[in-house]
Amino acid sequence: MKKYIKLILKYFGLLTIASMFKRKIRKKFYLIMYKFKLILHPGDFNKQIEAIDYSFADKIIWIDKEKIQGHYSFDVEPEDYIVDRLDCGNIRSVDEYSDFSTAYRSTMQIFEKNYDFQESDQFKVMKNHIQEQGYSDKWGAKKYRSVEEIEDYFKNLQKTYESIKNDGYLTQKELGNKNPYHEIKVIIDEDGSIYKASGGNHRFAIVNILDINSIPVHVKKIHINWAKKQFKNYDGDALTAINKGLEKLNQKSVNR
Repeated sequence: MKKYIKLILKYFGLLTIASMFKRKIRKKFYLIMYKFKLILHPGDFNKQIEAIDYSFADKIIWIDKEKIQGHYSFDVEPEDYIVDRLDCGNIRSVDEYSDFSTAYRSTMQIFEKNYDFQESDQFKVMKNHIQEQGYSDKWGAKKYRSVEEIEDYFKNLQKTYESIKNDGYLTQKELGNKNPYHEIKVIIDEDGSIYKASGGNHRFAIVNILDINSIPVHVKKIHINWAKKQFKNYDGDALTAINKGLEKLNQKSVNR
């Protein structure tokens, strides 16, 4: 039943709205839990973060793209916002990322090396998926069932490139996206190093091609030791300290 409800919501374009509503309700619940933790355990970092749920991962900050040290991919991604280890995946440098990510590499092929999009690696993979299984759903928010639909996908990628080139890099909120968190996602390691997480590969390639320095990112996860440092550096509770630490990294305030 859950699967069919999800399919119906997706068909009518309501899945994102439903997901955002669920996230807001979840955050309100955990915010109440967090306030109780502050009353019962003032000054106790470990107790306070027990109530910091993944729904608290809602900060969009602007950073210099050169601060992104590389790409981090989890073997099995934890749901938590605050994680106690980042040695359960793979770290790749930005140079290595082109070999790893078909989307990143294909964007480079099209807009930097002037490939026809039909010659790009991603187009070939998507076309092959359709020939073998009748659809391609590795990229985008839908199943692509024909070559014509794939061509439309790449035409939209061309529009994204032209928009960023002509208007600069805008946040998802500025673009009117229903999901304001659909930004390039990053992870903050224990020493403050910033790594790109999964998703946003086309946009990350475009900002490198156009040499755009400052970009908005969604902070998806932070290492517990980095969070502890913020707790020591700033007065107040754990969540306030974490947000102050993120704001210090922020080149431009866009948080709600």
